[in-house]
Formats: sequence, structure tokens, C-alpha cells
Amino acid sequence: MANPHIDAHHRLVIAHVAPTPPCHPTEPSSYAVVVSDLEHFADRVHVGGLLVVDDAGNDLEIKGRGDSNSGFGDYKGWPDVSRAVLDVLGPDPRFEHVLAYQCMRVWRRVRQ
Repeated sequence: MANPHIDAHHRLVIAHVAPTPPCHPTEPSSYAVVVSDLEHFADRVHVGGLLVVDDAGNDLEIKGRGDSNSGFGDYKGWPDVSRAVLDVLGPDPRFEHVLAYQCMRVWRRVRQ
């Protein structure tokens, strides 16, 4: 499981949910690991709090991506992380997507 930063009031959860060794992001089990982490962290965020997920921008078309001046090039994150975010947080009525920056996504908890 990832090591999150959770503030004292559970208003901000920053978690790097990408699978870590021995689970490589190209292995079939990596998707399940990310889903498990997202479900765990989502339950810990209070209403009004934010869940920040890195490496989750594969489905996004971002203007300027690929620009060598951006420092990010064409990096979009890991496909399993992106897919897990859409599968877990996308249909979850407790969360709304509020921001995408490069390969990072931010979701706000809007209800219990």
C-alpha cells in the first residue's frame, strides 16, 4: 500500500498509489493494487477534502504535452493507474474531479 500524507482533519490526502516493487506497473496485478489503494484512501477523505493522484493522466488530452519546455515531455503516467482512477473514482458519487495538471488528478469529496 502507498504511504499517504493525510492532514490532521482528513481534508487532504496525497497518495502515490502507483504499484511499488515487487509489483511492476506492467504486471497484471498492478491494476488490482491501485484499485485497492484508491478504495482505501477514498474512505479516509472527509467531505470537502481532496484526493490527489499522480501518474493518472493517460486518458487526458493536455495542451502543451510533448513540449520540451514543460519538463514532462509526453509522460502521461501509468495506464493501470489512469484506468483504476476512472474505474474507482469516476463513478463514485462521493467524489468530483476538480483538476488535472500534467499526469496528476485531483478529486474532491462532495458527500458522505
